[in-house]
This record gives sequence, C-alpha cells and structure tokens, in this order.
Amino acid sequence: GITPDELVDDIRRLEAELAVPLVNGQSPGVTPTTAGRSFAELVRPLLAGLELAATEARRVAGALPQVRIGCVPDLPLGRLQGFLGAVYSERPELELDVVYLRTSEQIRRVRSGTLDLGLIHHVGDTDGIALEPVFAGAPLVAFLPLGHRLAQVNAVRAGDILAGGYPLVVPPREADPALADRIVALLSEAGHDVGDVRESIGDDPRSLLLAVAQRQWVALEPASILDAVGDLASLVTVRPIDPPARMPDTALAWRASPPPELQAIVSLARDAASSLRTD
Repeated sequence: GITPDELVDDIRRLEAELAVPLVNGQSPGVTPTTAGRSFAELVRPLLAGLELAATEARRVAGALPQVRIGCVPDLPLGRLQGFLGAVYSERPELELDVVYLRTSEQIRRVRSGTLDLGLIHHVGDTDGIALEPVFAGAPLVAFLPLGHRLAQVNAVRAGDILAGGYPLVVPPREADPALADRIVALLSEAGHDVGDVRESIGDDPRSLLLAVAQRQWVALEPASILDAVGDLASLVTVRPIDPPARMPDTALAWRASPPPELQAIVSLARDAASSLRTD
C-alpha cells in the first residue's frame, strides 16, 4: 500500500498543479488547509461517481459478470435458492448478488438501473417495469403477543383476529402496498373494521414483530419471516389461519426496455421463473 510519505508527495504534486496549498505540515503531522478541506468535499462525490462508472463499464463489457437482484424479505429461502440455482445452471460464471428490500424500493432501484432484477410482491401494472409471475403467495399466519387469548387455539379464524381490541400492524404501505392491501382486504372481508390500521416504524420484519411483542398488536405475515428475525421469534406466538389465506404472488421484475447488455440476463431469468412456476 501507499506510505504516508508517498501520499504527501502525491498531494504536493497536486498542489503544484492547482497552485493552491492543500495541507499544512509534513508527514505524519499533516492537516488540511481550508482550501484542502473544500477541495476534498467537492472532489469526493466526483471520485465516487467515477468509480461507479468504471465498475458499470467493466460489468457491461463482461469483465464483471455481476447481476444485482432484489428480494422481498419474506420470500422463503428455499424459493430464492431455487431461482438462483435455475439461473446458475445456465450461466455458472455469473455473480448473483442479492439484497433484501421491500417491493417499492426494489421497483425504484430497478427503474433507476441500480438493480438488474427484482423478486417483488406482484403489484399489477407499474410504469417502466415488466413483470413475470414466479411463485404463488405463501400462506399467511397470525403473529400474536404472548398471552393473547387466541394463543392456545390450534388455528385462528380471520374473523376473530382483531376481536378484543387488538390493533392490526402492517409494514409501511408505501414500502409494500400489495402486501398491506391484501391483509386489510382479508380482515375486512372477515367482518373487521380495519380503519385503525397501524404501520410499523420500519420495513424490516423485526420492526413488525417488536411492535407485536411490545405494543400488544397483531400481525399477519408468512411464517418464513421467522427465519429472518432470530431470537425475536421467542417473543411472539404464531398460529395458522383457518380458512387459509395467502400472501400476494411473487413476481420477477425488470426494466421494461432493458439495455442490450441486460437482455440476455432478463431472458435467462424469465426462463427460470417460467420453470419454477410450472413446477
């Protein structure tokens, strides 16, 4: 790596080109001048943008066979692995980088190009985004606070979930509108007045379960979120719903007009989605 003396030499050469002093003192006691601090603040985002552009250029040229994929946090791990495995089986040289994000943030990033693909809750028509169904919605379960009057029953009827004054908590609707709307519709159809729906502070599943445990609220989510919350699972009671109710379907999302370098990846991902949906 570069030594402190070599760094100072580089800075001195930059000072000579700019004809402006950027640092005071000599190594190791170097401090920036006012001009140096101002220069650093202005050049830092430029360097970051240059690094991003260089990385993207290498990726587009095939030097970085990286595919950036978003995934809703409640998708069961086995389903995610099935999708990734189907893609790998055709292109084992690809680097598939996965980040867990709620649906709305995935759509924003896919649209802007900072994600290549998304695995989202199916939200219907979305400007600039194309969708391919992948998985049917997983079963919903009731998450209840410890000591809830329904904690001892084998299965919870939808019509009983909010009885007794327990408020409903859902992920922030702006983060995942399809999920929030599905849950509210389910309880409304069961005869509940859901005008006082609470939204969790954050869109992380742990925020939702903390609200259930600490605020004595109830939530409807797939059991798979227990895999993501660790010890928090011990703070709530989980019960199946009778008759069964399901999450929104999961869909593959991509830019409606992908750039040429992404078209082959999108085609491969769609084939993977089709094979999984058939199975």
